[in-house]
Amino acid sequence: MMFSKTQIATLLLAAPLACAFGPAAPLINGQQNGQSMTMRVSMSDMKNRGKVTTMLDHVVNAGDPVATKEAIATTVVTEETSSLLAKMGWRPRDAMIRKVKSMAYDYDVPVAADFGLPVPQLEREALEAAASVPKKAAKKAHFEAVIKERDERVAARRAAEAGSDADKKKKAAVAEAELAKASADKLSEEKAEASEALRLEKATFDNASEAAEEDAAAAAEAAVKHGGKAAE
Repeated sequence: MMFSKTQIATLLLAAPLACAFGPAAPLINGQQNGQSMTMRVSMSDMKNRGKVTTMLDHVVNAGDPVATKEAIATTVVTEETSSLLAKMGWRPRDAMIRKVKSMAYDYDVPVAADFGLPVPQLEREALEAAASVPKKAAKKAHFEAVIKERDERVAARRAAEAGSDADKKKKAAVAEAELAKASADKLSEEKAEASEALRLEKATFDNASEAAEEDAAAAAEAAVKHGGKAAE
């Protein structure tokens, strides 16, 4: 059987390509197992599981079962631990709940039936809605206070601007009145000066008329005297 050049080239490249594009490396949160892949525990679940495991390891006092029972009741079987378990995925959560209940049963510590279980959807929504009421009220009060403070600030600024406008108008009116008074005073002075000039002119004319009349009388008297002498 003879192969073409293209087939030979394909066969030669098949091995390097198989090595380069072979099965992928395991994922960070996943593991390849033959032809299938199973998901590992998430990082948050691993962290929470470590917290609970450490708690269980340190709570047991081998020489004092009474102290161990009290420690389990006050440290392990608590709302905080239940909330921590409720945040985990169902597989690690079930495993850790079994461990906690097993230790609690060994020391006669009662455990609630819903310990570590997440809150149902409807109940969780009701709790979230109830918890949001005071938050919404506080948020509304905050915004109302902010709006009130803004309105007061704007009103104060407008009042200041209105006061400044009134002051400007008042000053302008005073300046206008002063200008009008100065104009009236100047006009009065001009009228007084004109009257004084007319009075002086009239007085000068009257004096000139009196002098002319006196000169005419003197000339007439002189003429009469001269005519009397000529008659003699």
